[in-house]
Amino acid sequence: MIECRDVRKSFGEKQVLNCAEFIVPDKSFYALMGTNGAGKSTLMRIITGIYKPDFGTVKIDDMNAFDNDDAKRLFYFIPDSTYFFKNATAKEMAIYLSSVYENFDMNAFIKYIGVFSISIDHKIRDFSKGMKRITALLLGICSGTKYLLCDETFDGLDPVARQSMKSLIGEAMDERGLTVLATSHNLRETEDICDHIGMCHQGRIIEQTSLDDAKMGACKIQCVFAQDDDSILDGLNILSKKRRGKLLTLVIQGDITETENFFRAKNPIFYELLPLSLEEIFTSKMEGEGYDIKELILN
Repeated sequence: MIECRDVRKSFGEKQVLNCAEFIVPDKSFYALMGTNGAGKSTLMRIITGIYKPDFGTVKIDDMNAFDNDDAKRLFYFIPDSTYFFKNATAKEMAIYLSSVYENFDMNAFIKYIGVFSISIDHKIRDFSKGMKRITALLLGICSGTKYLLCDETFDGLDPVARQSMKSLIGEAMDERGLTVLATSHNLRETEDICDHIGMCHQGRIIEQTSLDDAKMGACKIQCVFAQDDDSILDGLNILSKKRRGKLLTLVIQGDITETENFFRAKNPIFYELLPLSLEEIFTSKMEGEGYDIKELILN
């Protein structure tokens, strides 16, 4: 388990993180979401020991993360900008990493990189952005570590490569209990594989929960009332409200059954309960925090 307790980090006079608590359960795919500049990448770099927190504790399997070789052997980190040795080939990177990670699976790496039609003997510097990302993800999956940490996980991958990579990650989670902590601005591509989520805004973790609980704890409703008086909605915890003519579209936090009972009692002309996506949950929470959704970059 990865645990962050009261972690704070500043660069100069600017406080980037003020994270009271952050926990990644074992054998989960944890999606860390956040507004631009929320501190996601900084938190990743603190967990991986690249940055030292100004205050608080970060532990990986009860070991301090910073300056601890035993803790670092438990994870493989893929930053948002992939890094490889200068002039290295994919094979040379795999050989090096097999000397660092005792459970590195060279046979699996050779097999998978061939499946993606990437030459193992060509210099990585000549690869496209997507090919570099695939190579980095395959090195991470084949490292045999307990944890895989990815900043902008599937950035640059085409739809087929994304689905293939999700399948490989899912297999590693099933077969050896891999735990994944990933950030992504594209929530649609994360929703079908993650099972836990954390929402980060202005350096704080404002919510963390399982994906199922997040979806059960909120709902989206379209409705029409005879009157235009919004006071009829008093008593609801409305995260987001949009009106088009008489049609109201609401994202409401609370028990779904209780919300449906509320609307039945108000005798609307029309109401319909709609599926709520992870992206809608996130944007609604950000609206509740006063964030201008127009500024979000959600691909």
